[in-house]
Amino acid sequence: MASSRAVQELILYAVSAALSCLVLVAGMKYMDPNRAHEKKAAERKKEISKRLGRPLAQTNSYEVRRKYPFFFVLFLRVDFFS
Repeated sequence: MASSRAVQELILYAVSAALSCLVLVAGMKYMDPNRAHEKKAAERKKEISKRLGRPLAQTNSYEVRRKYPFFFVLFLRVDFFS
């Protein structure tokens, strides 16, 4: 009897943890401030690949920064006299 109750509680805790993780992941996706920008960037990337007539390479932001470091320096604002 005690064994079945322990198993039942263990299952309940596992289901509760899984549901909590699901809610957390969904909430973080919903509250992501860059969500709209990422969707627009993906749409633009698709348009560019259509215009060029070839698929674009799948890159993340780190790879882009490594490949084009000078581009990010152009938009870097540094104020030494503040």
